[in-house]
Amino acid sequence: MTAKILIVTAILFICAAAVEVGVRIMGVAPSIDDAHDKFLSDPHLPWRVKPDWSMTHPIQDGASFTYTYNSRGFRDEEHSLEKPAGVYRIVALGDSFTHGTGADYEETYLVKLERALNELTGGKPKVEIIKMGVSGYWTAPERLMLEHYGLAYSPDLVIVGFLQNDIIDTQTAIHKKKVEKGYIVSQEGGLGDLGMWFYLNSEAMRILLSKYAEWKKSRTGYLDWEVAWRQILEELGKVVELGNSAPAPAITVVFHISQKTWAASGMEDHQLRLDNFCRENGCVFIDSVDELRKQPYPKDLYWQINGHCTPAGYAVMANALLQVIIEHNLVPGL
Repeated sequence: MTAKILIVTAILFICAAAVEVGVRIMGVAPSIDDAHDKFLSDPHLPWRVKPDWSMTHPIQDGASFTYTYNSRGFRDEEHSLEKPAGVYRIVALGDSFTHGTGADYEETYLVKLERALNELTGGKPKVEIIKMGVSGYWTAPERLMLEHYGLAYSPDLVIVGFLQNDIIDTQTAIHKKKVEKGYIVSQEGGLGDLGMWFYLNSEAMRILLSKYAEWKKSRTGYLDWEVAWRQILEELGKVVELGNSAPAPAITVVFHISQKTWAASGMEDHQLRLDNFCRENGCVFIDSVDELRKQPYPKDLYWQINGHCTPAGYAVMANALLQVIIEHNLVPGL
C-alpha cells in the first residue's frame, strides 16, 4: 500500500512539474505586478506605500514612468512636519490621479499647480503642496489620511480628489481591504499565506488562483448607489470638519477617467451632488471634467490602456484648479 501511495505521489508530482514547465514555456500566466512588496499595513489606513521606495513601470506605446516615494511613503519631496515661517501649505488627498499615475513626477497636476502658484506669489508666501495621493484610495481612507497624518503638517488648505470609482470602492468598505505579502487584496479575494506562496512561486497555480480570487471578489453583491453616496457625503463632511479645525477650508476636486464614461455613467449627477454638498458646507467645488471636455483632442489627455491622464491631461487639471483658486482667492499673494 505504501509503495502504491509513493508511486501515485510521484506521478502527480511529475504531472504537476510538466504542467508548470509547459505554462512557463507558453508564458500564459498573469505576470507578477512590478509593485510587489510596495505596500505596507498601517494602523489607521487600509494600506500605504513603503518609504524610500522606487520603481519604473511601462504604461503604453513604449512609454514608462518612474515612481519614487519619500521617507513617509508619499510621491513627493521631503517636508518637515513643522511648517516653516512664510510657507502656505496645501495638503492634497486622492487616489491614483492625485498620485500622478501615468506621468513623471514633474508632470503631475499637483507639481504643476505648486509651481504655478509659486510663480504667481513670487515666493511670498512660498506654497508647499503635501502630496498624499495613494493609488486605489477612496473617500474614507482619504479622510483617515488627513485625520492621522495630514493635519500634522499644519495645512492652510485641503484639496480632496474625487473619481467615480470612489463610489464603487466605498461599498467595498475599508475593513474589506488588506495587504497580503505586499499586495492589496480584498477580504473576499484574499488567498491566505499558502495561496500567496503558490501565487508567487508557481505560474500554473497563479492562473488557477487568479480565477479563484476573481470569482470570490465577484460575489460581493449589488452596488447600492444611494447607500454609497450617503457614506461618501458623510466622509466628506468629516473632511470639512477636520479642515475647519486646522483651520483649512476643504476643496473637493472632481475628475473622470475617460470621455466615454462621461455620457453613460451619470457623471452630471455626481457633479451635482458634490456641488450641492460644497454649497451647503462652505467649501469650494472644482469641476475639472468640463475643462477636459473642452480640449480639442480629448483622447490625447488619457492613456487608453488604463484611463489615467497623460501629462497633457494633468496639465489641464492643474490649470482648472489654478483658475478656481485664483477666483476664490484661496491662496494669499495671488
